[in-house]
Amino acid sequence: MNKIYLVGLPGAGKSHSGRMIAQELGWDFYDLDYMLELEMQKSVGSIFEDHGEEIFRKLEKETLQKTASLKNAVISCGGGTACFEGNMDWMQKQGLTIFLNPPIETIIPRILKNKNKRPLFKGLKEGQLRHKLNEFAVKRGEFYSKARFIWNKEEPNAKMYSAVNQLLKIYS
Repeated sequence: MNKIYLVGLPGAGKSHSGRMIAQELGWDFYDLDYMLELEMQKSVGSIFEDHGEEIFRKLEKETLQKTASLKNAVISCGGGTACFEGNMDWMQKQGLTIFLNPPIETIIPRILKNKNKRPLFKGLKEGQLRHKLNEFAVKRGEFYSKARFIWNKEEPNAKMYSAVNQLLKIYS
């Protein structure tokens, strides 16, 4: 197994953790949203505004499936990636899936810093954001919980890296 897919709520730390895991393993890091933005030559927010969520999800799936050819790669997925188009099942066949599941209270300040870059949270106040995140946690949780490894901490640490290394050996 030579790919790791990170899933979880927006603001869960997938990009941050992904970079750290990739560095620890000596692998390459890829951010799925950034890959899509490069290909489309516009931001995720602009894709949502110009084409709607349905088209965005189709484009996201196409971009995700391009990761099949990658080797020794950690891929940070968008918050909804695992929940649409059969993507979670596809990722399970391609590599090790990790669900980053920090407390929502940890996620809120992270999103508030950059909420204008996140189309699903644009214009929301803190209470509305908390409600939306709780709603997402319930709706998307059934997909996230299929991951082979669930990390319920705020940040990655040595125990996480050790577990990831062990799982890579088991699933190789």
